[in-house]
Amino acid sequence: MADDREAETLFQRQDLVRLEATVRRVMTSFVSVALPDPWAPASFALEPGLVAAGDVIGVAGSEDPKLASEKKKGLRVLAVRVGPAASPRFLLIHHADAPGGGGAGASGAPPKDDMDWSDV
Repeated sequence: MADDREAETLFQRQDLVRLEATVRRVMTSFVSVALPDPWAPASFALEPGLVAAGDVIGVAGSEDPKLASEKKKGLRVLAVRVGPAASPRFLLIHHADAPGGGGAGASGAPPKDDMDWSDV
């Protein structure tokens, strides 16, 4: 539960971008989401069973040029909000290149063998 409180605090930080995201794909250890313009799609590690394709979730993160495409801004997702509005659950997203590690690396992409990312 301490992680949930930490994630909620992070999610609410005023210096982060908060967006609604539509879950496009759910893999064993990664989720791919579509973000509104001008943001590129994002992928991040998320424990299985929390979301399904088509769900709308909240994401909070910071702009990251390493994750940008030619025409879209990149967003490094740091925390997510899942579940019903009346009782949301907040989760931290851990990155391999951050202290504590785990999750997506500097590229924000999952391991190559996890899925075909050509249509993301």
